Amino acid sequence: MAGIKGAPAPITVAGVVTVVVVIALLAAAVVRIYFSLLPGAQTAYVPPFEAHPVVRDVDPYLPGDATHYEAPPPRAQVAPVPGQTVVSLTFDDGNASDTLAAKMLADRGMVGTFFISSGSIGKPGYLSYDGLRTVAALGHEIGGHTVNHLDLTAMPLEEAQREVCLDRSTLTEWGFNVRNFAYPYASEGPEIRKAAMDCGYNSARGLGEVRTRFGCEECEPAAVLPPATLDNTAAPAPVTVEWTLDDLKESVRAAQPAGGWVQLTFHSVCTKDCDYFGVNQGVLAEFLTWLQGQAQAGSTVVRPVEEVVGGPVQPAVAGPARSPRLIGTGNALLNPGLDVAGGPAAELPPNAKALGSLPTCWQVEAYGSHQAEFGASPLANTGDAAVSLRMQGYVNGEAKLMPSMDLGHCAPPVAAGRQYTLEASYKSTAMPQFTVYYRVGRGVWVYWTSSKFFPASDSFTRAQWVTPPVPPGATAISFGLGLVQNGDLVTDDYALTETAGVHAG
Repeated sequence: MAGIKGAPAPITVAGVVTVVVVIALLAAAVVRIYFSLLPGAQTAYVPPFEAHPVVRDVDPYLPGDATHYEAPPPRAQVAPVPGQTVVSLTFDDGNASDTLAAKMLADRGMVGTFFISSGSIGKPGYLSYDGLRTVAALGHEIGGHTVNHLDLTAMPLEEAQREVCLDRSTLTEWGFNVRNFAYPYASEGPEIRKAAMDCGYNSARGLGEVRTRFGCEECEPAAVLPPATLDNTAAPAPVTVEWTLDDLKESVRAAQPAGGWVQLTFHSVCTKDCDYFGVNQGVLAEFLTWLQGQAQAGSTVVRPVEEVVGGPVQPAVAGPARSPRLIGTGNALLNPGLDVAGGPAAELPPNAKALGSLPTCWQVEAYGSHQAEFGASPLANTGDAAVSLRMQGYVNGEAKLMPSMDLGHCAPPVAAGRQYTLEASYKSTAMPQFTVYYRVGRGVWVYWTSSKFFPASDSFTRAQWVTPPVPPGATAISFGLGLVQNGDLVTDDYALTETAGVHAG
């Protein structure tokens, strides 16, 4: 029935809800303005907490049955035949295309070695855990490549040892027989070589010490057999998009007159839009078919690294203990005032750049569509240094400075079920917020939660926020005060302390 013109509209539930929401928003705005105008206020207004979702899967990248796999038994060493050329086909990093590569080899009766960075398993663009099982089930060797694929020479030695040992321990716990290792970026030195052997590896592969047209013109075209040095076995430069089918063939042909060992290093297999370290699937297929013919002729064989090196499957080694720092007795962060400068920023996200060095034990984290520029700021709250962030061209994502998400040197340890207070002094033209990550036992970092936004401020003020209880299985947290919109932010004097009692947030 049509309403009567001029009569008041009936009161509905939806209308009441709308009025209540508007009143609540106005009240929150009034409170925010009130606190921001208090003379001498040092702490930014923290809005009431919303309920945080319960973390039901502490490691979202890994299935629950990850420790219930029994890999095929390791292959025995095969004694070298004088004059024979041995080719090892190796694939680094654990890219998602490894399942394709594994099948391409298996279809031709070949066995390869897949050097896995365990921290990448399950993440976008990399092997799933089931994919890793598939590679092993096809008979291929699983080797180690560190947890996070970082330059081992650019970190404290104990942290490098954790990267190597924890990777092997994790792969071993998952059920794989892990005997051989490859240095990320072929970056190593005497201490790193010793660390690899101390973690229970039988060999560790370098790169670039066998002659190709891509490097080491003074080197021999093949490594000697048996290997001269097991802690840095020689191999050609890695295969990239610059390698042609003839280059791949020539790397074998050059070795055939005298024989020896040629370890070819691949990364991803691609069909189009190959990155620099990709190999075209068609090119790889043609090369494998050609190599299969060479093997049938008798002078050349294809063997995984484990058949060349041999040796037992050694027990897993725990590596150095993680940081003994205990939260509860003060600020758990190292270099909280950002005053100790480190080296040049390494491996920055593609949408971020750093003008100069970053503070020791701190890193840049950025994702999404925007440009984030970090630099040293002379406008410190205390001490001699602070760090600035300029966000431009923002479409989505976030950028922040945060304690290094490592395995034990910089990242502060936490206890499951406890709550922690995060603090930072800041000045900003935009509204910043805390973003928090936690580390699980295998060394992987997982996004956890974020705070509400803090108001912009043209003078240093203190942001403070209490986390929810730490999820079971988390061993450390890292956090940053960052931007999710265009603007300028300067931060200084971070703190992480344990919070007594139970808090809503």
